[in-house]
Amino acid sequence: MGPSLSGAGITGALQDPFLELKDANGSTLISNDDWQQRQRMEISQTGLVPTDIRESALVISLPNGNYTGIVCGKNDATGIAVVEVYSVM
Repeated sequence: MGPSLSGAGITGALQDPFLELKDANGSTLISNDDWQQRQRMEISQTGLVPTDIRESALVISLPNGNYTGIVCGKNDATGIAVVEVYSVM
């Protein structure tokens, strides 16, 4: 989450986050810029729909292991972002 944090009173929120998920070897498994541009249906079905179209979100099934989520700002922008991970069935 980035832009929606402003609505919660967070100053300096990252306004256009880009999210990547990497495996233990550092390989990118999946990435997302604006959540509605990729996996819109899958994300909507979770009931965890971001409130701002600029938010990033991913849905993926993963085996047990180590993973890294990386958030960066579009066009090298900086700011505060939050990564949340949910187990959905």
